[in-house]
Amino acid sequence: MAQKTVDWAKLGEVRFVERIDLSSGYLIEKPRFSKAIKALEGKTIEISGYILPLSMADDVYVLSRFPYAACFFCGGAGLESVMRIWFKDRGNSYRMDQYVRLRGVLTLSDSGEGLIYLLEKAEEVR
Repeated sequence: MAQKTVDWAKLGEVRFVERIDLSSGYLIEKPRFSKAIKALEGKTIEISGYILPLSMADDVYVLSRFPYAACFFCGGAGLESVMRIWFKDRGNSYRMDQYVRLRGVLTLSDSGEGLIYLLEKAEEVR
């Protein structure tokens, strides 16, 4: 299966536009992806980063461009520097800040809610 290696700088090619969410009345930032990023949607990619386990019991992991101390959740980076991971096989066990290379299908989310990059059917590349 062909896959494309993607780096975090490429995923940084996104702008955010502020909009009022009509259902809540709150101001939200909606992503506007570059053509290059849009071309990756639905494709199998490989990317390296730091694992951030959010709930190991529920198998909820995020891949980050930066280690935990400098990641999006700590205020040191933007939404374009993290992606939610759905592993192909449940029961993976990773430690905080473990550096890994993953392969999976990239999905983009422009809803203005949650993370903008999702990696589905992910598996570690060794």
